[in-house]
Order: sequence, then structure tokens, then C-alpha cells
Amino acid sequence: MTAAGHYHCSVKPVGRGREAGVIHKAAYRAGEQLYDDRAGQWTTDYGKRSRSVIEKFIIVPPEVPAWAYDRGRLWNAAELAEPRKNGRIATELELALPHELDLAQLRQLLTSFLARIVARHHVAADVAIHTAHDDRNIHAHVLLTHRQLGPAGFGDIANRRMVAKKIKGRETQIEVAGIAATPGDIEAIRKSWADAVNAAYARAGLALRVDHRSFERRGIEDVPGIHLGAQASAMERRQPGSSERGACNRAIAEHNARRRRLRQLRAEARRLTQHQARLDDCVAAREFSAPAKTAAEPLQRRKTGEARMVPRQAATPLGGLVRASARPIGWMAPRPRAPPSL
Repeated sequence: MTAAGHYHCSVKPVGRGREAGVIHKAAYRAGEQLYDDRAGQWTTDYGKRSRSVIEKFIIVPPEVPAWAYDRGRLWNAAELAEPRKNGRIATELELALPHELDLAQLRQLLTSFLARIVARHHVAADVAIHTAHDDRNIHAHVLLTHRQLGPAGFGDIANRRMVAKKIKGRETQIEVAGIAATPGDIEAIRKSWADAVNAAYARAGLALRVDHRSFERRGIEDVPGIHLGAQASAMERRQPGSSERGACNRAIAEHNARRRRLRQLRAEARRLTQHQARLDDCVAAREFSAPAKTAAEPLQRRKTGEARMVPRQAATPLGGLVRASARPIGWMAPRPRAPPSL
């Protein structure tokens, strides 16, 4: 029997907006300080976070320039390739890693999962494995370039194609681009990650499996917990029960435990009801078959040659009662003899 492992895979865009740009995100994820060519300044030095970064590496398509392996040059080139003011630069994946696996197994898991994306869409993947000083909270941040990377550098947006979309009640073919441009794209990434984790569990000989689908789609009645996040996780490590998110998850766990107990009681009640119904059916069947068996007994005795016994009181054809002794049918009393003459 397999148990459920921990699954988390979020997919979100990284563009030019109010949030930090891709250079700052790459520096923060890797625990480094990078120079932002577009802003003309250095990012914050995130070297103090390097103790939380247990490994980092870059995966690129074959035959790309050597600068693609340099984190700063890679993301500055990605920024330069995007002409739009509000354009997307990258797609970020946040992946929960199985804490049951060691670092070598986790690297193999990430490499095999991302290598398929890189080969299919010709994008670069910047990977950082983090641990928040908690062996059970190990995770990875992956930045995937929005544009294809080839021998000449960055080119067109990856995964450009035509899709059908209903607009004003009519199905129309529209052009979309990006590895996570549609809900179907995101669903495919989440399923691919679940498949990769399950394959890693199988290679390690662990009876654990994950599923990317929601509880509702899987027919599970439990209420899902909420993601703690970095701040709440740190608060819970320092003092369990100090964060609102942690308290919410504990309340959800208690609620789910009560509902599971209630479902168990209901299942037991259904089982007992079905068992009682089967017993009632058996009793009714025996009561129904008992008269037929009693009526067949005289015929059976006659067939076997046994003497039939007249009941002590039997009904006459006229409805009256006659007294009869328990003597065989056909028995006749001897005639009385006259007394001898003198």
C-alpha cells in the first residue's frame, strides 16, 4: 500500500512590473550579488542567504554560447532580448522536493524533469535548491527563460502556436506564446512534475506517491491545507503555533480528522445495517420454507414405508372433530365374542 508524499508546484510569470525584476530574483534565489545592466546598478548582496542555498546550477540547450552558463550574463541578455515595456522575461517554478531523498537523488530528479522542458522548448533553466534549516522544507526555485536560447543567443518566444479559444460565443483560432501561456500548459507542467517525483520515489524503492490534482478532482472530502511560505515557516520553527497560517493548518487538520472519524462511523453504520438486513432475509427464508417442509413429511414417510400416525385430533370433512388414538391407519379392533353358554 502506498502513502501520499508532499506535493507542491507553483507556476508564475516574471516580468517587468511592480515586483522585483528577474536579475534581483536570480540573485536572491542563488544567494549572490549581480549587476543589472538595464538599471545600471548592483543588486542587493544576498550572500548571507548562501547558507540556505545548498546547490545551484544552470541547464541550457546544446550549442549555446559560453556566457549562457554565467547567471548574470544570462539574465541580462534575457532582459535585453525583450523589447516590450511590460514583457515577460521568465517563468518561475517553485517545487517542493521529497525530503526522503538525498542531495544526489534530488539533483537527478530536477535534472531529468527540467531536461525535457529545455529540450522541448529550447529555453534555459536556472536552478537553486533551498533549505530553510528544516529537512522537511527542502525546495527548489527554477527560472525558465521566456525566449528560446540558441547558438546566436535569444530569439523568438518559446512555444509559439495557434490555439482554439471561444470569443463572444464563437470558437476562434488565436496565437499564443510561452511555456505557460494557457491553463493547459500549467496543468501539463504540474503533471510532469508529479510523474517525475513518483519515478524518483520508485527508483529509491519508497512506497510513496504524489498527485498533482486537487482534492476535489480526486474525490477526497478533506479540506486542503494552505501553503506556509518562508515567513510563516520561520516563525513556526522559532515558536510552533506562533503564525496565523500555522494555526490555520492545525485547525484544518483537526477538522479533517473529525470528518474522517465521522465517515468511518457512517461506513460502520452502513455495514451493520447491511448485515442486519442479511440476517432478516435469512430468518424470513427459513420461516417461509418451514410449512412446506412439514407438509411434505407425511408423503416422505409414506414413500419410505413408515406407518402413518393419525393425529390425536383431526378435522373431519364436515368441520367437526373426532377423537382418534395414535394407531396406524387401517387398524381395526377385534369383534367381541359372545360369552360361552352354560
